[in-house]
Amino acid sequence: MLDSYILVFAGLLLTAGGLADRFGRRRVMIIGLALFGLASLGATLASSAVEMIAARTVMGIGGALVLPSTLSILITVFDDEERRKAMSAWSAASVLGVVGGPVLGGMLIAHFWWGAAFLINIPVAAIAIIAALTLMPESKGPWTKPDVPGAILSMIGMTSLVWTIIEFPKGGFDHASTLITLSIAVVSIVAFVVWEKRVEHPMVPLNLFRDRNFAGGSLSLTLVQVANGGLLLVLTQYLQFVLGYTPTEAGLALIPMLLSSIVFNGLGAGLATKVGNRVLAVTGMLITTVGLGLLATLAAESGFTMVAVALVVLGAGSGLAAPAAIAALMSAVPAEQAGAGSALNDTIQQAGAASASQSSAASCPAVSPAPCRSRRPRRPGTRSAKRWPSPPAPAMPNWPPPHGMPSPPPCPLASSWVPPVSWPPRCWHCS
Repeated sequence: MLDSYILVFAGLLLTAGGLADRFGRRRVMIIGLALFGLASLGATLASSAVEMIAARTVMGIGGALVLPSTLSILITVFDDEERRKAMSAWSAASVLGVVGGPVLGGMLIAHFWWGAAFLINIPVAAIAIIAALTLMPESKGPWTKPDVPGAILSMIGMTSLVWTIIEFPKGGFDHASTLITLSIAVVSIVAFVVWEKRVEHPMVPLNLFRDRNFAGGSLSLTLVQVANGGLLLVLTQYLQFVLGYTPTEAGLALIPMLLSSIVFNGLGAGLATKVGNRVLAVTGMLITTVGLGLLATLAAESGFTMVAVALVVLGAGSGLAAPAAIAALMSAVPAEQAGAGSALNDTIQQAGAASASQSSAASCPAVSPAPCRSRRPRRPGTRSAKRWPSPPAPAMPNWPPPHGMPSPPPCPLASSWVPPVSWPPRCWHCS
C-alpha cells in the first residue's frame, strides 16, 4: 500500500519529462495536479485496502507529472539573473514539504481522522492549478516523434530497480524475487541506454552526462538526498524510542533543520554569484558531513540539544549545496529539453533517496527488549524509558465521537495491522 505511490512515481518520471517537453510543461503540470487532487479525494473516501492502493497509484501518476514540470518551468520562464533566486525558493519549498508534510499530516490524524491527511491535498492542488493558469506562461520544446520503446523500457527498468531496493533488506540476494527484479532492472536499463543512443529522437538526452556541470550537480543532489533520506528514518526512531517523543513531537523536532535550510537557501542564492556554484556546493556538502558526524555521536543520554545543533548544521549544509547544484546542472540543459533534463535528475535522486531509506532501515536494529545502557536512576519529571507509542487501533484516537458528530469511515489500514510478539517493547533494566 505504501509502495504503490513510490513505484509508480519513480517509474513515470522520465516519461513525464518527455511529455512535458512535447505537449507543454504547464499543461502537463496542471493535469498532474488535477490527478493528485482527485486521487487524494479518493484516498479520503477509501473504505478498503484495494481502494486505497488505487488512489495512491493515481497520486503517484500525478506526482510524476508535476515534479519534472516545476523545475523545467523555472528554466524557461526566468532569465539568468533571476533563475538562481527562483531555484533557491524552489529548493526551500521542497524542504518545507519534506519536513512539514509529515508533521501536518500527523497533527491532522491526531485531531481529526485518518482521511484528513489526504483531504488537505485537495485545496493545495486547487490553489496550485489556479496559480499556474493565471501566473505561468506555457512553454514547450519542438515537436518530435514520441519515443514509445524508450518510455516502456524506462518504466520497467526504474520500477524494477526501486522495487528491488525496497525488498532487498527483507530477504537480500538469497531471495528469488530480489534476483528476478534486479535482473529485470539491469536488462531494462541497459536496453534503455542502448536504445536512447541509437534512436533519432531520444526521450532522454543521455549526452548531458558528458557535461561536468550536469554530472557533478546531479551527483551532489543525489548525495544530499541520500543523507536526508536516511536521516529522517533513523532520527525519528531515535526521537520516539530513545527520547520518548510522540510522533507529532518527533516531527516538530525537525523544525530547526527546516528553518536553517530556508535561511541558508537565501544566503546561498547571493553567495553563488560571488564564489560560484562549485565552491558553494562543495562547502555545503562538507557542512552536511559535519552535521551527520554530530548525529553519529548521539547516545541515549545526549538529549535534544545535540540533535538540534546537528539539525541546524545539516539544514545549513543542504541549504547551501542544493540550490548551487541545481543551478549548475540545469545550466547545462538546453531549454527545449528542460523537462527531460529535469526528469533525468529527479529520477536519479529518487533512486538515491530510496536506497538511503532502505539501507538505513536494514542497518537499524529492530526495536526489541534489550538491556538499558544507562544505569542512572531516572529523576522525577524526566521522560520514562518505558514510554512507547501505542499500536494503531481500529477506531479513531478520539473515540467515541462527541454527541451529534457524524461517525467517519473506519481506517482501511486497521484490519491489516498485526501487533508484534511483545508490545510495547520494554527495557530489561528499567522495567
